Amino acid sequence: MTHDWITFGVAGVGVVGSLSGVIVGQQVSQSWQRDQWVLDRRTQEFRELLDALADSLRASLMMYAGAILEPEKQRDIVETQANTMRVIRSRIFVIEEVVRLNIELRWGNALNRHRQDLDIEKLANVFNELRLEIVKAARPIPSRPVRSRLRWILRHRRSNGGQPGVSSGGRQADRLGM
Repeated sequence: MTHDWITFGVAGVGVVGSLSGVIVGQQVSQSWQRDQWVLDRRTQEFRELLDALADSLRASLMMYAGAILEPEKQRDIVETQANTMRVIRSRIFVIEEVVRLNIELRWGNALNRHRQDLDIEKLANVFNELRLEIVKAARPIPSRPVRSRLRWILRHRRSNGGQPGVSSGGRQADRLGM
C-alpha cells in the first residue's frame, strides 16, 4: 500500500511539474511576442516618420529662387507639410524619442527658414541630421546577458581595488545598461 502511494505521489509531481512547465513556457512566449510586437510597431512608426520628413523635403525642393508655382502645386506643398507635422505629432510608440530629439520644432524652423531664404542646402542638412538621429534612435537596444554583466562587474571591481560602484566615469547603473 505504501508503495502505491509513493508511485502515486511521484506521478502527481510529474504531472504538476509538466503542467507548470507548459504554463511558464506559455507566459514566456507571450511576453516575448508582446515585446516583438512593440518593437515592430516602433520600427513602423520610425519608418513612417522618416517617410513623412522625406516627402516634406521633396515638396520643399519645388520651392526655389525664381520658381513660379501654380496654385495647385502650392496647395500640394502646404498639404504635404501639414501631413508631415501631423505624422510627427501622432506617434504613439516613439513619442519619447520624437520629443527628446525635438523633431517638430527643428523641422518646422527649418521649413520656415527655407521659405524665407530658399536655401536648399540648409534644409537638406537639417533633414540629414534628423534622419541620422532617428535611425540611431530606431535601433533596438541589444540586451546583454547576465553573464556578460557579471564579467564586467568583476573586471571593474578588480581594477577599482575591490570597490564595486567606483569607476572613472558614469554611474554604475548606466554602465550596466539599466
